[in-house]
Amino acid sequence: MENNPLTLIVKEKTLGNLVTNARDIKSYVEERLKEYNVDNYNGDAKQAAKDKAELNNAAKTLNDRRIALEKEWNLPFQEFKDIVNDTCGLIKEASGKLDVIVKEQENREKSEKRASIEELWNNKKFNLVPLDRVFNSKWLNKTCKLSTVDFEIDEIIKRIEGDLASLDAFGEDTATLKDLYLSSLNLQTTLNKGVELKANRERLAEMEAQKKAEAEKAAAEKQVEETAEEQEEETEEAPAEDTYNVNFQTRKVIKVEPAPAAEKAYKFCVYGKDNEVESVKAIAKGMGLAVVPSITLFGTVSEIARFRELLSDNGLGYDKNNIINLEVKRV
Repeated sequence: MENNPLTLIVKEKTLGNLVTNARDIKSYVEERLKEYNVDNYNGDAKQAAKDKAELNNAAKTLNDRRIALEKEWNLPFQEFKDIVNDTCGLIKEASGKLDVIVKEQENREKSEKRASIEELWNNKKFNLVPLDRVFNSKWLNKTCKLSTVDFEIDEIIKRIEGDLASLDAFGEDTATLKDLYLSSLNLQTTLNKGVELKANRERLAEMEAQKKAEAEKAAAEKQVEETAEEQEEETEEAPAEDTYNVNFQTRKVIKVEPAPAAEKAYKFCVYGKDNEVESVKAIAKGMGLAVVPSITLFGTVSEIARFRELLSDNGLGYDKNNIINLEVKRV
């Protein structure tokens, strides 16, 4: 180290010796402070102002003298310090110029290693994502071997393929989620999006089901109203037409009074609880009314429509004329 021209050698060092009465001044001030205590001070306010000015001036004079001595004392070392600082600046300037050469070599080596890594990647025949998406800058370090890079690339490919396989469980959203994953390569973010898509789809399905139910209900109510109107129209009696006969002996036209029309018969269908229906049957039989075998069906508009289609397919029809449907309830 001693032969190195950049090593600092101390050829002579003499520590200065400064003798002053600073301690005596301090002792004097400490003693005088007792006189300036509020409880012990004998002067009035005017004297206190005068003493205050005297003390402040003494403090300033003492400190100014200290600053002057400090500059004089530090002058040899300041000269030494300035020389060292200037020299360090020159050394850094030279080092910076050499750094350009070093960096150029490092960049050439990194470019060569980058090309080798790209060759490793291309040999994997994995085209779902480009190398830049998974590249790790530490691979370019001298301490990172190509065998280590090759192993880590295999692990990355396995992870991506495994993550994509795990998204197959999302069914109809799988394609969308795989596209999202390949854009982010973040499985957790993609899974969260899958949960969101599923929730949105379920809400939409629930809304559509509600709309369908409301439409079926409205259609059923409309059908009930139309059926009631048809039954009301069918129960209205058509006005009887006058009938006339001619008496050929008297040559007179005689109006024929129509015979009393037979009372129109209806099928009266009821539905309700078993005991209530049995009570209706008992009353009907007691009156001598015929109890016609029948069934009562309950379903949605679409289900009843399908039922009608099946009746037609089996060669069966139905007649809704002269039918009154009522629900029986015990009151």
